[in-house]
Amino acid sequence: MTEELVVSKTAAEEVERVLINGDVSRLSPEQKIVYYRAVCERVGLDPLLKPFDFLQLSGKLVLYANKNATEQLRRIHGVSVYKIERERMEDAYAVTAYGRDAKGREDTSLGVVNITGMKGDVLANAMMKAETKAKRRLTLSMCGLGMLDETEVETIPGAVKVTLEPAKELVQPDPFEGVPATATATAETFLKEFEADSAKAANYVELAVLCRQYVGIANKLGVYGSFMEIKRKRFGQLMASQDDQSFPSVDIPNTVHGDYFLEFYAMEAVGRKSGYPGMKTFYAELLPLMKEANLANEWKAYAAAVKKELVESAPAGA
Repeated sequence: MTEELVVSKTAAEEVERVLINGDVSRLSPEQKIVYYRAVCERVGLDPLLKPFDFLQLSGKLVLYANKNATEQLRRIHGVSVYKIERERMEDAYAVTAYGRDAKGREDTSLGVVNITGMKGDVLANAMMKAETKAKRRLTLSMCGLGMLDETEVETIPGAVKVTLEPAKELVQPDPFEGVPATATATAETFLKEFEADSAKAANYVELAVLCRQYVGIANKLGVYGSFMEIKRKRFGQLMASQDDQSFPSVDIPNTVHGDYFLEFYAMEAVGRKSGYPGMKTFYAELLPLMKEANLANEWKAYAAAVKKELVESAPAGA
């Protein structure tokens, strides 16, 4: 029988206390693990990459977002910065970042640092820090995460970063648990095998199906970024080698992140080859991936547009 964490009435009260005031200090090590993972799952982050750290602040132990958190969030939600404004005042340097996400929602955020008496490299680093702060605060705001970013922590009086004992406080699951051993002896081996298999994909459809099979393993091994680089490279090679008929005749929604263009190209390729029935099967196969990428609505709209194009372009009597 596998061991399970049993939350007693007292434990439930402590978890409730965290939800109310954000204080993690009174949770047991096991409850901290549950809470940490729950926060990661709630915002779609990979806990293996440790997107959050702990901070002792005003008598409370709270979570704050580190660089890994904002980088993951930016990729997941397609957050991009389209304008930066900078202003140097007498003793401060301010940067305002303007951004939008994959759904077109826009927001702004301000990053300010004290530059009193600074010059040379020290001043340059402070100015870059202000820009980093603005961009990270923008990302957290757009993704609905109302917590501190690590660039803000060091400027808060009395705030102390807390390093918990990994073996006791934040034991991470084995990244290889549940992953087929034949393809994942190491992350390096996995990437080499994926690159070799992707090179054999003769068209967009084969590559899209292959990526769907591999993406879960890439996430488990913490090599999603490298996985996407290989995918983009092979996608580009296919685009360069195919004739004009391989390009979609139906416009891809402008909210679709470039990482997912392959799936939309493949959808139309299936439609042209096997008609709507085949396209519908392929749609169902990749719908979970589109949901994870917050592109389910775009995927549905694109499928409908391709179906309409197929019907209208079909020969009379077909």
